[in-house]
Amino acid sequence: VRWMGVKMSTSLDADLFVSEKDLLSEYVCSVCLGISRPPVVFPCEAGHIFCASCVDPVQRCPSDRQPRGNKAPKPLKGASLRTYNNFRLKCSNLCDEWVGPLGDLQAHLDGNCSFTIIECTHEGCKHTGMRKDMTEHESTCPFRTVSCPHCQNSMEHQLLATHLDQCSMVPLVCPHGGDRCSPILRIELTQHDSLCPFVEIPCLWEEFGCNHRCPRGQMLAHEENLSVIAQHTRMHMLSMQSHIKMVQSVVDSLPPGRTLQDLVAHMHTCSSGASDAHTCVFRNFSAIQQGSVKSECFEMFGMKWVVLLYPNGDKPISTPNHLSLYLAVADTNKRLPGSFNCEFSLEIVSAIV
Repeated sequence: VRWMGVKMSTSLDADLFVSEKDLLSEYVCSVCLGISRPPVVFPCEAGHIFCASCVDPVQRCPSDRQPRGNKAPKPLKGASLRTYNNFRLKCSNLCDEWVGPLGDLQAHLDGNCSFTIIECTHEGCKHTGMRKDMTEHESTCPFRTVSCPHCQNSMEHQLLATHLDQCSMVPLVCPHGGDRCSPILRIELTQHDSLCPFVEIPCLWEEFGCNHRCPRGQMLAHEENLSVIAQHTRMHMLSMQSHIKMVQSVVDSLPPGRTLQDLVAHMHTCSSGASDAHTCVFRNFSAIQQGSVKSECFEMFGMKWVVLLYPNGDKPISTPNHLSLYLAVADTNKRLPGSFNCEFSLEIVSAIV
C-alpha cells in the first residue's frame, strides 16, 4: 500500500480480532504498532516479528538494534504461521459481512467484500470505487461495450452517438415526402431520391421549352394531359424546324471537299446546349502591369476555353497604348473533333461592378 508515493504498512488493528487476543502480542509490529501483515521474522537473535513493509528498508532490528548484516527478513513459517492464520477477526474493511480466520481474510477482501476498492472492468476506464457501488457505475460507464441497434457493430458507449450520425443502416425520414414515405436506410437514400414520388422533377419535354416542374408522382398526369401533349408536340416541331434550318445553313456553307463527319461534329457542338455568350471579368485592370492574365475556364460549343489578356500587347516590347485579347482552348491535350468552325467576337466593357 502506498500513500503519496511512500510505502505504507498493511498491519491490522488489534480491535478487529475476536479470539485468543492474549497471543496477539507476539505478532505486534513495533514499528507501526499493529498486528504484522504480512508477518516476517527479522534476522536478529530474538527473531522479532514485523510487517514486511515496515522492515524492508531498515538495516537494524527496530526492537533490539541488532544489525541484519547480509541476511534478509524471512516469511513466518511452521507453528507460528499456523497460529497466526487461525486468529479469528472481523473484516478489516468493517463490512459487517464476514468473521473468520486471518488466513482467509485476503480471499474475502479480493472476492466478496463489498467495501474493497476495485477498478472498473471496462477497458480504458480508470474509475475506482467500492465493490458495492461498482455495478451501478459499470451500468453507466462511458467505456462499456454496446451494440449499434441498427448495424449491430460493437463499440464504446461514448462513441455511439457519433456512430449513429454516420451508420449506413440508420432509418431516415425522407427529405422530400417526410412521413408520407416509409423510413429509408441511410445507405439507400441516394437510390430512393431517384425513385421517390415526392421529389420535384422537370418535364421530359424541358429541352423543347416546357418549364413545368412537379413531384415525380404527379408528372405522369401532366405528360398524359391531351392539351399538354399538343403543346409538347408543337414545341418539338418548332425545335426541329429551327434545327433543320441550322443544318441546312451549315450544309450550304460547307466548302468543297468537306465531309459528312465535319457536319456531324458541328451538329454535335450546336446541340450541346451551350450558351452562345460568356462574360469574363478582369478586375483591377489598372493594377496589371505586365505579362498576361488568364480568365477562368468556361465551356461553349462542347469545348473548354479561356480568354488570355495581355495588358500591354503580346509583343516582345511593351506597347502601353495597346492590349491583346485571345480566345484559347483550355485543354491543349484534347484533340478538336475534326475540322472546327467557330465564329466569335470579343468586346471590352469597362467599370464592371
